[in-house]
Amino acid sequence: MFNIYIWVSAALALVFIILGIVVVTRNAHSRINRIFLAFSILIAGWLVTNYIGGDKNISPTLALIDNRLVFVFGILTAFSLMLFMKNLVSLKGNNLWNGLIVANILTAATCFTPLIVKEVERNVDTYTIIFGPLSSIYFLLLIVNLLASVSIAILARRKARGPVKPQVDTILASLAITLGAVIITNGLLPFLFNFYALVNAGSFFTTILVTGIAYSMIRHKLFDIRTFAVRAFAYSLTFAAASLIYMVPTFLLTAYIAGRTIDFSTLILLVPVTLITAFYFQPLKTYFNRATGKLFFRDYYEAQDVLDKLSSLLVGSVEVKQIEKESSLILKNALKPDFLRYLLIAENQDDDSNEILAILRKINDDMVVFDELDPVKGIKIRELFSKNDVSLAVRLRTQHEELGYMLLGFKQSGSAYSGNDKKLLRIVADEVAVGLQSALRFEEISQFNLTLQAKIEDATQEIRKANIKLRELDKTKDEFISMASHQLRTPLTAVKGYLSMVLEEDTGKIKKEQRDLLQRSFDGADRMVYLIADLLNVSRLQSGKFVIENKPTDLVKIVSAEVDQLQESAANHQIKLSFHKPDKFPERVLLDETKIHQVVMNFMDNAIYYTPAGGSVEVALSSTDKEIIYTVTDTGLGVPKAEQHHLFAKFYRAGNARKMRPDGTGLGLYMAKKVIIAQGGAVIFKSTEGKGSVFGFSFPLHKIEVKS
Repeated sequence: MFNIYIWVSAALALVFIILGIVVVTRNAHSRINRIFLAFSILIAGWLVTNYIGGDKNISPTLALIDNRLVFVFGILTAFSLMLFMKNLVSLKGNNLWNGLIVANILTAATCFTPLIVKEVERNVDTYTIIFGPLSSIYFLLLIVNLLASVSIAILARRKARGPVKPQVDTILASLAITLGAVIITNGLLPFLFNFYALVNAGSFFTTILVTGIAYSMIRHKLFDIRTFAVRAFAYSLTFAAASLIYMVPTFLLTAYIAGRTIDFSTLILLVPVTLITAFYFQPLKTYFNRATGKLFFRDYYEAQDVLDKLSSLLVGSVEVKQIEKESSLILKNALKPDFLRYLLIAENQDDDSNEILAILRKINDDMVVFDELDPVKGIKIRELFSKNDVSLAVRLRTQHEELGYMLLGFKQSGSAYSGNDKKLLRIVADEVAVGLQSALRFEEISQFNLTLQAKIEDATQEIRKANIKLRELDKTKDEFISMASHQLRTPLTAVKGYLSMVLEEDTGKIKKEQRDLLQRSFDGADRMVYLIADLLNVSRLQSGKFVIENKPTDLVKIVSAEVDQLQESAANHQIKLSFHKPDKFPERVLLDETKIHQVVMNFMDNAIYYTPAGGSVEVALSSTDKEIIYTVTDTGLGVPKAEQHHLFAKFYRAGNARKMRPDGTGLGLYMAKKVIIAQGGAVIFKSTEGKGSVFGFSFPLHKIEVKS
């Protein structure tokens, strides 16, 4: 005989399994999604085995096995419901919980023995169960599981926040309806009124519980399966409504009017009802489509509009605070979170924010969702998220730099963030990160410019103060040099005079050895005079009293006399000093005789002192139609290339020169250049380190020519 309950049970079992698969495919890594899949499979198994076990057409052996499976599925279904509720509200395990796990596993295993279901007996219409000695323990544990589920749901409702609260409300309501309906159809009606017609139908009320759980997850969590789940839900409601409105009354009327149980022949009576149901099916489906559309799609927004608004903002803004504020408004209008704020590494944060930021950086995920955090491994970040009402965190990172995170509160509607929401946030995070990075760089550059400007002003002020002090010190130094030079010049003049008298034998004959010693003393005093003259000239330059007194000067005579005077010094240094007198040279030129004499002497004296023994110094004087030229060429140390541009600076001496002659002052070349340039000439200088140098000067003939 055809039994419609078996087919309806099979259909509902299939729907439950599909619903579980749909939920778990959204996020296979979520523990609560996997538990719901297990719950759906177990309750589907319970529905099918429950009706197969009552079929009198199967063998007693198969009926016994099937009824034992009914008890296995029953206890595991109640346990999985309790497990689902525990994970939904993130309750921690303890010894009592571990004991319940062990008790349920042992009880499920015991169901396969005669201790709970001893045997079955075939009656006229069905099989009846003969219970074993431990059946009372089974039912007690079953009641404990159900009461624990209800208790957890009630406790969770008090503590729930965000999208968890409407989930718990829905589950609690569906759980109360299911348990109430089953108690009425399978308890009160049969035992109080001897009415068994709805015993099998009572099991169908488990549909309310499964649908309620699935609804809470779809409505408040798994948005990206809405289209499939909502339409499937609409058709399910259509079928259920048609069944309740037409099929159930027809079954009852047929059962009582005909006075017999429903069999295949009675289905003939359902044809008119079926036609009426088919006629009204499309209007009912349209109605439920509209109703579910309003219920499930209240948070709709156009993602492209959001991205367009953000792009316009990011293109036209270079301030971090402006980007944070206006992008928050755009996203709030679309996603409707309780709040949205930025947690940037470059900004100062409070202690909680710094702790959240540190843990998020350690987790190192682009997106961290409160509902998807592991209750054990993610306990710290879950506590911080819960304390600060954070539902979701999105990392802000460019290709080369991590900037921070965008924190979003729970949705105002109580829903969780859908897959489309998360996809939009990932795109937005990339764009905002680039915009924030540009704004941060702009702020850094602006701040750097301000800091640099302040530092430049401070440094300029310090330099000005230092310059004032240096001028004062330089003035004091020049005054000292001038005073010291004048004071030294007088005794040196006397020393030179007396030495000259002795050398000229005005006081009597002197020996050769005595002459050599006296000549060296005279030469030293003479160099001292020239040094004092240089110091005085430097002092005059600084004070503006340096005066060039040009007069007709016999330059050939000056050079010849200086060469003759230095021959003995050159011979003492084992250096060959030679002078090539010009065949044609102006008899007189307009130059400051004293100062040009110092320059001529300085170039020759340096060449002798800085040329090693065995070297040579060549002095040359020449003229052309345009200029006169004086050069001193030596085979001495030469000047390093890196130091040549400093050589004519005041008090500067090349490194190799200081080693060879530590007693130099660095004033000779400085004054020589000043004297030459002051008279309209040009300095001649060429040098190669280790090979020698050329020093000299040139003057345009038209500037120094003596007019008749």
